Amino acid sequence: MIDRIRGRLEEVREESALLDLGGVVLEADVPPVDRYRLLAHVGERVELHTVAFLQGGVGGASLTPVLVGFLEPEERDFWLKLSGAGGLGQRTALRAMSVEVAAIARAIEAGDEAWLTQLPGIGRQRASELVARLRGKVTSFALVSSGGRPGAARRPSSGAEAGSGPTRAHGAEPARRRAPAVAPGAGGPQARRRRPAKPRSGRRRCRCWSSWATRPRRRSPCSGRPWPPAPR
Repeated sequence: MIDRIRGRLEEVREESALLDLGGVVLEADVPPVDRYRLLAHVGERVELHTVAFLQGGVGGASLTPVLVGFLEPEERDFWLKLSGAGGLGQRTALRAMSVEVAAIARAIEAGDEAWLTQLPGIGRQRASELVARLRGKVTSFALVSSGGRPGAARRPSSGAEAGSGPTRAHGAEPARRRAPAVAPGAGGPQARRRRPAKPRSGRRRCRCWSSWATRPRRRSPCSGRPWPPAPR
């Protein structure tokens, strides 16, 4: 059993990471939540808590050794519980860990099946089985947070990649959108048009409201007809 490995991070692939252990480059599958953290630490020395198992068909005709690595030991323990519940399997449980372990654990304890279906590879039936089998058994994981190891920063919620999982942690309130502040008197499509000031006594108002006749015989710009003389 390989409990953990420590080496220089050579490359981060779509579902795995390559570590140089001093001349030997080892590939370890990592969950999406750790993959996004490791992207910022390529070329640095990192440590992964690992689990090794054999994957193959019925009867063991073709067995392939697989090494799975996690940045935190709590993530490894949670993956072992998740892969053994609901018939997920090791691969599906690993892909489902696209957000923090604490967020998934809180959703299971709260029975939030709708939130669980947003995880990659988790449908309604599997979400119901996870809640039925793990509720009350993952309470300790609901308090787990990122440690001081590489990748303590949370994954950016870009949502650009397919299957990236929920865009916010369970229980977090969405940010309220604030309306853009408009300076007083600023123009815009909804700004109210200012009406011209009331004309002084002795002046005539044009019918098109675009200008004012300052003399009694001035022609109106909208009709071209002269205004009647002002009363004296």
